Formats: sequence, structure tokens, C-alpha cells
Amino acid sequence: MPVTYQRIESKEQRHNDVMDAMRHYHKDLADAGVTVALLIASGPRDSHGELMGPAVSHGGYAAKAVVKITNLKDRAAGLEDVVLILDGDHIDEWTDREADAIYDHELAHPVLVLKKGKLVRDDLNRPKLRMRKHDGQFGWFFDVAERHKEHSTEAQQLKEVGTIAVRQGWLQGF
Repeated sequence: MPVTYQRIESKEQRHNDVMDAMRHYHKDLADAGVTVALLIASGPRDSHGELMGPAVSHGGYAAKAVVKITNLKDRAAGLEDVVLILDGDHIDEWTDREADAIYDHELAHPVLVLKKGKLVRDDLNRPKLRMRKHDGQFGWFFDVAERHKEHSTEAQQLKEVGTIAVRQGWLQGF
């Protein structure tokens, strides 16, 4: 069985939580009237109902969520400005604070397009959006790190992230 999707309607609590996160962390998106379609994905299952793969993936890796900007044609068909897809197989394991952080992370990707400080709108008069890339992206091979220790890119990335994390207070107790 393939990945399946269920739409979460705007009156449901989880959708309200996403919109609260937008208003709190991404006020510019909320003020511009950016709309969000929320989907819960369930991963593929075998004939016994056992999970065979991730419900959500990005770049070939399992992900907790992904967000996509809706193209103009689909907006014209009535779809929201962005689609946020959550991993329905693990969503009930998230604390409220973890879920809030996931919503914040995903809503950090769509960014308003501005020209001379003014919001650019598409042909439907909807806010024009672009995708923001991550501030850091890390690719690791554990065997390379093991062979080359502190000389490996993997170890150098870890050191850099560790330094930033300690300085910023992200990792309590380090």
C-alpha cells in the first residue's frame, strides 16, 4: 500500500496549532494572508499492516514534515498557498513543544517575495512566495569520520555545530 494522505480541516485543533505557530513565529506570513493546507501522511504498509517506509521524506531521508509552495495553477484551482505535510505515523509521539518547533521550522521555509520593500503578488493577487534553504546542511558518512577522525569534514561540521550550539544555549548541560 502506498503513502496515504488525510486533509486536516481548518476547524481542527492541529490546523489551529499550525496557524498559531504562523502568527507567533512568522507574523509576516500571517499578516500577508498566507494560507496553509495541512495533510497527515501515513507510510506504506505491508499486507500485515506493518510500516514499510517513511510517511514523509525529503532528499531520500525520513522527515517529520515537509512544506511545499503551491504553484499558480493549483492556487487557481483553490488550493492554499502552501501545503504542510506531517508524518502521521509518529505525530502522536511528539510533545506539544516538539510539534510547535516542527511547525516553526517548516513555516520558516516559505518566504514572502518583496520588491523595494513591497509585497509581490501573483496573478491571483495572492502573496508570492519563495523557498528559504536551511542555514546549514550536513551530509555524513560515519565510516569516513571513523577513518579520518578530526580531519574529516564530518568531524569539522560537528565541531562547528557544537560550538554554535553551546554559544547559543541550544544544548543545555554541555
